[in-house]
Amino acid sequence: MKILKHFKAPLRVLVVFLLLILLLYILATQTTLLERLAVKIFQSSVGNKYNLQLSVGDLGGSLISGLIVSDLLIHYNSRDTSFQVARIERLELSYSLTDIWRGRWILNKAVLDNLEIGLRSDLLEQFKDTGDEDEEDGKRTSVKIEELTIRSASLKNFEREKPLIFDSLDLFSSFDMGEDSIHLRIDSSSVNLALIDRRVNELRGHFVYADTILLADSAYVEAIESQVLLSARLTNLDSLEYNADVYRSHFDLAQIGALLDAELEGFMDLQGEIWGAADHINGDIALNGDLFGNRLNQITTEVEFFNNQLFFTNLQGGALNSTLQGNAYLDLGASPNEYIFNGRMQDFNLNSLVENTFETSFTGELTLDGRSFSEDDLEMAFRFYLDSGYFDVYEFDSVYGYARVYIDSIVFDEPLTVLKDQAKITATGIIDYEGTMDISGHGDFENLDPLMSLINLQDMDISGRGGGNFNFYGRVDNPHLNAEFSSDSLNAYGMVSDSVDLDLNLRTFATKLDGKMRIWSGSFHYADYDGDSIFSEVV
Repeated sequence: MKILKHFKAPLRVLVVFLLLILLLYILATQTTLLERLAVKIFQSSVGNKYNLQLSVGDLGGSLISGLIVSDLLIHYNSRDTSFQVARIERLELSYSLTDIWRGRWILNKAVLDNLEIGLRSDLLEQFKDTGDEDEEDGKRTSVKIEELTIRSASLKNFEREKPLIFDSLDLFSSFDMGEDSIHLRIDSSSVNLALIDRRVNELRGHFVYADTILLADSAYVEAIESQVLLSARLTNLDSLEYNADVYRSHFDLAQIGALLDAELEGFMDLQGEIWGAADHINGDIALNGDLFGNRLNQITTEVEFFNNQLFFTNLQGGALNSTLQGNAYLDLGASPNEYIFNGRMQDFNLNSLVENTFETSFTGELTLDGRSFSEDDLEMAFRFYLDSGYFDVYEFDSVYGYARVYIDSIVFDEPLTVLKDQAKITATGIIDYEGTMDISGHGDFENLDPLMSLINLQDMDISGRGGGNFNFYGRVDNPHLNAEFSSDSLNAYGMVSDSVDLDLNLRTFATKLDGKMRIWSGSFHYADYDGDSIFSEVV
């Protein structure tokens, strides 16, 4: 009994403490005391200051380890307007009471289900320049959420004609706001961006905000059939000035073109460094891909994007089915697209760019001015200075001039100059891809061998020099030829003349010789015989 009497006072304290806990539990679970207390705290701290009102449907859980809030609503009410700022269908908070008691705002877990947020400029104006610093010591309140989960969140701007900005946001992350920085680590997230009618399938990375600078470390984004992995630094939140290192990426150009209201087709994989602002992009990149069916292979270039226009400087690599080196321009805003290339190409094959045309090998200096990549309205203008190569079955040592390429033909508006084995040929005309041609021009031959080979007379014992006008027409692989030729030095089977005129009318000459040839000669010498003139007609 003495022992019991000795512990009587402490036992009374313990019983009272247990009764208080029981009373608090009853008040918390069987009454609305906690809900009313939470509303009162909210109104006194921020509600009255910003014209916000809080209502709570139900508050449960454990005061010691965590709370569960259902149907949490925040409304904005002013003289001019009233709207719902936020709604959370279910909010679950898990914490250590010891941390809260010591003034450390640490949540082990926060889960927000069906979060809806609504904004207006008049509400945002109230939060401007208020900051989130503690009024007593000027320091930002530290908040840490070790596991932050948001399920099915949405954001609306009630001042827009279509208020919805995004919905179906799912996010699993952690959050840490200290005195000098804010850290957000997103392990996984996805969202529907109603603003652009596209879905972001995946976003993850580590994001840090400190000293007005936003950093993204190893951020991965997957959206609109495209993926990119990068680290970035946003230095000005107003103008959105940034620089970034792109480690790897894959872009669906058709999807991106739809966003930019531009005609694009194909894909592009790139890596490198980019910088600029929201509406102006610069970069030093390496890329591979496909643009309108044209392979882009191991290209390195400096790039600038502004006002739907792309500028490429010091471009090197494989493009337009050739090896290119130079500068280029692409206007994505024009309809159809317009583009320019100025530089050097190697082994350009026209048939690889425009199907069912001609096999070519073009190497040299080139200026290309084009519009469209589609079969409906393709048009390209070439000004070129080419080294040795070939066009279909015709070889050349050098070619320079101007040509326009369409989906069905090649047109030479200005004289095209071809050099081949001491021969110089200038020509204008048209070649269509169905295999017909109509080319007229003039040729000068210091050596007749190229001419004789061209018209399938290489087996004839004729040599010398000369020149004349010509017209090739008909099938490209076996054209007709009308020509007028003059020579001041001709040797035909031992007959030498310094004055010869030749009139050719050949129906075919490439596969077989068929037609008529007329020859007029002034004074000539043959063996020991000298003559004044001669005329011959060969059929």
